[in-house]
Amino acid sequence: MSTDMTQVVRRICARVAPAVDVEISPLAYGGVRIEPAGELGDTQQWIADHQIMRELMLVGWAVESEKTRLMVLGWSAVQVQHRLRMLRISLEGLQSGERTAVAAAAATEEHYRAHREASLDETLAAVVADIERDHLRWPARLADLDGLERSADLPSLNRLLQRSVELENTVRRICDGHMQVAADGIRAMWKQLAEHGRSGDEARETAVEQVRQALLAARAASEPAATAVTHR
Repeated sequence: MSTDMTQVVRRICARVAPAVDVEISPLAYGGVRIEPAGELGDTQQWIADHQIMRELMLVGWAVESEKTRLMVLGWSAVQVQHRLRMLRISLEGLQSGERTAVAAAAATEEHYRAHREASLDETLAAVVADIERDHLRWPARLADLDGLERSADLPSLNRLLQRSVELENTVRRICDGHMQVAADGIRAMWKQLAEHGRSGDEARETAVEQVRQALLAARAASEPAATAVTHR
């Protein structure tokens, strides 16, 4: 089933500003209008509008602000190019899994302190969701666009959109790998906390080192296979 702009806007508003009540309606000439449906203070409204507007523009859409409402007007070459830049920056930041392991260990310790009765499976589910939302960010952004057709009549814009899809697929694949790293980091840290009674820097360093060694071993195992394919 295809997804239209209104559905994507609704997903983004719910993710970025879940506490803000908005009315989302399609425009007669194409596009979407977003208007506040509840009472918010000026500061809260300004923050919500800018958070939503930033994410909508990151999709690749032109967005205009008119007093208390936002108008989503459709694909913009400038904004799609901005999306491409941000995807490339994200790819650079995802080159090392160690940062994700560090984030997972820290988040696991924080969760453990607040929920000492939580099992490993409960901790894993909660912290993986935190890492996906707060550390990686792109999995949720990509999920917002599931089913949305990316095409334009203008050939140059259409090429930008297709390039975005290609980069998104790469980011999605790498993020999947980072989610596995996060899960390994959570398990390692939970054992340090729950089974060995360690905490703080020692526990985090031990957990991260275990994940780092596993990553190095996996990389070493894959390199001979890649070399063998190259020299066939």
